[in-house]
Amino acid sequence: MYNVVIVGAGGFGREIYQYTKCIYSEDKYKIKGFLSTNPSDLDNFDIDANILGNEYTYEIQENDRFIFAIGSIEKRQEIVPILKEKGAKFLTLIHPTAVIFNTAKIGEGVVIGPFATVSDNVVIGDFVMMNFYSSVGHDSKIGKYSILSPYATVNGFSTLEEAVFMGTHSTITAHKNIGKESKISANSVAMYNTKPYSFVYGVPGKVKKIFG
Repeated sequence: MYNVVIVGAGGFGREIYQYTKCIYSEDKYKIKGFLSTNPSDLDNFDIDANILGNEYTYEIQENDRFIFAIGSIEKRQEIVPILKEKGAKFLTLIHPTAVIFNTAKIGEGVVIGPFATVSDNVVIGDFVMMNFYSSVGHDSKIGKYSILSPYATVNGFSTLEEAVFMGTHSTITAHKNIGKESKISANSVAMYNTKPYSFVYGVPGKVKKIFG
């Protein structure tokens, strides 16, 4: 039996807790608890699991398997290497209602939420988070640590470089390349290639500023 440790005990961590209970059989995977720097994160919530410690001091056990549940790209970039250096092994969690083509390649530590779609010949990099109803069209690539918020859509033959954030209901049109660590605002449409560290907003999407 593996012991599931959820990294993060905020709202997304609680969602992952429920997903995990739906997906994994208790005879093979038991929820051990959460990691969080805030010991009161689970106060007043009906969660049958405790905070075990934080990401920096927790001592990893042989049967531990981790699911990353912090909805911050910066925290992903910071915490994942720390845990992996200590020997952490990460699960990829795919909700049973998601549609995943058998030609898609899914990386380590990925979370794919309810009713998401990963189409033909898609590559999903390590530690990507796809929230509910997000979708990635055929022949597209999603870079490591990227986050697709609910209803975010990447159309075919497009590439998100590493650590791109897509807001709720944002869209990337076909054959586009979005530079690393860019942010696409909610309800915006990226219709052109963007350089790294771009902030895109509006319809059609405009680059408001460059940061980084």
